[in-house]
Amino acid sequence: MNNVQITAVTPPDDIVLQAPRLLCVDLSAQQSEFVSNTLKDTTKDCVVYIWNKDADVDWLFDKAFKSTIIIINSESDCQDIVGWMLSMKQSYYLGQLKNLSLLNNKAIYSSQQILDLIEEY
Repeated sequence: MNNVQITAVTPPDDIVLQAPRLLCVDLSAQQSEFVSNTLKDTTKDCVVYIWNKDADVDWLFDKAFKSTIIIINSESDCQDIVGWMLSMKQSYYLGQLKNLSLLNNKAIYSSQQILDLIEEY
């Protein structure tokens, strides 16, 4: 068992901690479980910001600029937010892009991809 600390943060909260910061944007239950299971294998402490479509958008924008990695549900009903988030260099997505594939081609297909991104921090 490792001594890694994963800290989940939801609106309106924040945390001051020197660690990779993942922002999960409107993930489905299955996608959330995938990310959660993946983080069990990380060797680094992490902050995980969790936002869903019913939460404060200002909080989301603030955390987007603070995050090391942004993981987006590309099939979210909030396609305007998906489009904006996909334009950020630290963004990756789960699911099928509807019509924004030219904007971002950084799909996540495996747990190892997420672990590698965290390790790069």
